[in-house]
Amino acid sequence: MKFPRTLAAGTAISWALLAPAAYADLTAAQVWDDWRGYMQGMGYVVTADEASEGGQLAVSNINVGMKVADEGGTMNMSLGTLTFVEQGDGTVEMVMPAVLPLSVTVTPDDGGTPGKFDMSITQVGQEAIVSGTPEQMRYAYSADTMAINLDQMVVDDESFGPDQAKIIVTLNDVTSVTDVEVGETRLYQQQMQTGTVAIDVFMDPPDEPTSIAFQAQTEGMQVAGTSNVPLEMISNDMKAMIDAGFGFDVTLTTGPGSTEATVVDADGPMLLKSTSGGGNLNFKMDDAGIRYGGGQSDITVEGEVPGLPFPVTFSMAQTGFNLEAPITQSDASQDFALGLSLEEFRMSDMIWGIFDPSGQLPRDPATVVVKLNGAMTLLVDFLDPEVTEQIEEKGARSAEIERLNIDQIRISAIGAELEGAGALTFDNADKETHPGMPKPVGTINLSLDGGVTLLNKLVEMGFVSQQQAMGARMTLGLMAVPAEGEDSLKSTIEFTEDGQILANGQRVK
Repeated sequence: MKFPRTLAAGTAISWALLAPAAYADLTAAQVWDDWRGYMQGMGYVVTADEASEGGQLAVSNINVGMKVADEGGTMNMSLGTLTFVEQGDGTVEMVMPAVLPLSVTVTPDDGGTPGKFDMSITQVGQEAIVSGTPEQMRYAYSADTMAINLDQMVVDDESFGPDQAKIIVTLNDVTSVTDVEVGETRLYQQQMQTGTVAIDVFMDPPDEPTSIAFQAQTEGMQVAGTSNVPLEMISNDMKAMIDAGFGFDVTLTTGPGSTEATVVDADGPMLLKSTSGGGNLNFKMDDAGIRYGGGQSDITVEGEVPGLPFPVTFSMAQTGFNLEAPITQSDASQDFALGLSLEEFRMSDMIWGIFDPSGQLPRDPATVVVKLNGAMTLLVDFLDPEVTEQIEEKGARSAEIERLNIDQIRISAIGAELEGAGALTFDNADKETHPGMPKPVGTINLSLDGGVTLLNKLVEMGFVSQQQAMGARMTLGLMAVPAEGEDSLKSTIEFTEDGQILANGQRVK
């Protein structure tokens, strides 16, 4: 399944189970009718058996299906029985059994591999109450424990039970409050908190020599998000969904945690353990583009690899990344940003000893920071299923960069530090001044501390030849000038309007 379908299906079923899109019009039937209307508005076909008695409505044999237009075939999700109970105080409770079965079946028409996934949702001490008005409603969900289990997986008529395929996700002390406002779209605002969260995964295909076991746990998790869901849309066309107002902004925050993974193959077992002081992840998507970012703190990693007589260990004080980019074609320029940080990276002395046994190189923590932003013109629509053909038609060009700002570049490692910043604009109509690339105009400032000393040490250690070192020194002499400090260099690189390239005022092109 392609990303838009998977995203739509996952979003829909999540709302359905934890917080049905019901506007709490004080009757069980209206709650179910609106939930079903929401799913049908997402492009799904919903069938079920209904039995009503007094203020209680039991809905059984629920099936949610969708035709997959591009590849052909269908995807169906079947549930057990949900019961909607009027509370007599203007609220409706959705009652789920202690074990709720969930089955997902994928049946392609184009010769692809069919699959079926039988899962169960186990809840202890759960309660789901819907209240409010048709225009503004609130629903609250809580559970002492909630677990999602993969009971059986069938791929191409081959069945995999718990001994070959196991996935268990367990959440403790779950509370969730979601406010819904209905207008031209359904606007959701959600806050969810949990206690400890545990993930247990095991894969051991009978005809494969490799097995994988993975466990992870965190002390707690928080999810905060908003989403806009159009009243009517086609779930297998992401561009149509975006045009109709679909969008979301979700932030996930986790507390301290750990992971452990074991991979066993013909070479032997490989073990990887890690711990973290906590982290966060943000994902936003709307008509302005996508924004994706996150980070972790206080990371430690230890691995045991076949063939190595000692463990591989390293740590980082902080890691982070961010990406902002447009996704729809436009004749006007659109903003983008890219960032990456890896701070205070440390390796064990055993790893250092592989390439520097005599300890000639400084073993200070390494840091890499890159922060870029700018504007581009997107030449293709990345939400279009035919995007590959669009790129081919445009000669493998999908975008043109109009402006690039280098807010910060910092690389600090083995006794040297390089820093840079600057700003450039690009004339995409002029690819003759600098053949094969748009003409840049702007300035980049660079500084290097400890570079010459590091180069000399690398020559002594045999990593760099004398000839290579001579070429590097000549380049530094041409492009840089001395700065304050014994081993400090700086450089100002200018790209002029008339096509010249200047280094510290001296023309190099």
